[in-house]
Amino acid sequence: MVLYWFGFEQDPNRPAHTVAFEFRLRVFFRKSSEWVYMTKEIKAVLFDLGGVLIELDGPPIRSDWVEGSLSYEQSWQRWGASAVVNAFETGNLSAQAFIKGVIEEQGLNISATEFRRLFSQWPKGLLAGAASILNTLRGAYTVAFYSNTNELHLPRIMNELNLGQYFDFNFASYEIGFFKPDIMGFEYCVNTMGLEPNQVLFVDDNSCNVTGAREAGLVAEQAYGTEELVKILVEYGCLSPNFEERFNSER
Repeated sequence: MVLYWFGFEQDPNRPAHTVAFEFRLRVFFRKSSEWVYMTKEIKAVLFDLGGVLIELDGPPIRSDWVEGSLSYEQSWQRWGASAVVNAFETGNLSAQAFIKGVIEEQGLNISATEFRRLFSQWPKGLLAGAASILNTLRGAYTVAFYSNTNELHLPRIMNELNLGQYFDFNFASYEIGFFKPDIMGFEYCVNTMGLEPNQVLFVDDNSCNVTGAREAGLVAEQAYGTEELVKILVEYGCLSPNFEERFNSER
């Protein structure tokens, strides 16, 4: 929920004995149970892809590929901490070397051919309502994505899923050389868009990436799927409550 305040405020840069007032609009947004003053208007929405806009075919490391048990969270932790994954998704390793290296590093019980087939098809498609969200934001906001991705996934995302049509800026980790949650990656995105960090709302399903974005000065929130995403965008005033009502009724 967003609250707008209109009024006159004394200019703090003028001497106290002078009368100098300016008409100002202050914007507040509701964070949990508190009203928080938003010092800069949100001008851009920066999205993660997998888990926020795109449905993934399970976790990155499947439990049947390893010995013993492996939870969903543990799979992502191992993936994010992998030196091989980081090198591949920052453009420093070929696809062939990545596949060989990650199978060895993670001790996976799967052939290189089968891993490549399944990994290439990991991004399944847009989540329900994602296209409507992006189309509604475009024009009113700069719309961009920042994703830890690679040469096996980005062509599918941009061409087969036709995701490029929705974005003003595309920040793929293997093209820009930064792997979330590296603060320099967020700084690169903000600088490329020509904005200040607190003018950018970043949404990711991974709490580590949200923390990294906040450390870089961005406004950042965690969301799983489009339903939670819409709630956040309404909370920050990027989408209207009417949009949320229609969105939920159509699900």
